[in-house]
Amino acid sequence: MMGPPGKSGKQGIVGPPGIRGEKGIKGDIGPPGIPGIKGEPGQSISIPKVTISPASQLTVNDSNPAVFLCSVSGNPAANVTWTKVNGSLPSDRVKVTSDGLLRIKEVQPEDAGKYSCVVKNLLGADEKVVTLIVQSKIQH
Repeated sequence: MMGPPGKSGKQGIVGPPGIRGEKGIKGDIGPPGIPGIKGEPGQSISIPKVTISPASQLTVNDSNPAVFLCSVSGNPAANVTWTKVNGSLPSDRVKVTSDGLLRIKEVQPEDAGKYSCVVKNLLGADEKVVTLIVQSKIQH
């Protein structure tokens, strides 16, 4: 005859970890994502080309305004610079806008001459010259 079982003893120390299992097989490659929409084609880059209107000369009576427009084609956008050939622009009466407009208000006889529009972008430059003729009421 055996007596009732005794109290269970204290838990023993944890044994060493077992050997790590083998690496599983790599899964299949997932389906490709949705392709993005095609971008707009960029403008092709080109050397700037100048067009001045009026094309070659403008005749203005003195104290009237003179207006020249220097338009540029080309990409990237070109810098437009107006200068007076062999002289300087009458700065107090001249307005030059970023889109190539040159406006001289109340032209004087000394404003007559050639005006040059130079355009530059990183690919090159172009230049056109236009003549301003001032008709004065006073004949010398």
